[in-house]
Amino acid sequence: MTWLKDHRSRWITGVVGLIIVTTVVGYASKPFFFLFIVLINCLVLNEFYGLGSGSVRSRIVGIAFGLLLTAGV
Repeated sequence: MTWLKDHRSRWITGVVGLIIVTTVVGYASKPFFFLFIVLINCLVLNEFYGLGSGSVRSRIVGIAFGLLLTAGV
């Protein structure tokens, strides 16, 4: 029972996230879907560049290039 108590917030976040992603992918318009992908990309890149010990400038440059790549696709 301890395992469930320790992972309860992760399960709740996963279920809510799955509902949001399924709704956006299935029912959103193309511009809203693109904005959703850009938002997710920003969050993921911020987390990725936060793992390293780089400067804030390198983080901003990395996120900017990631967004350019997303916009290009």
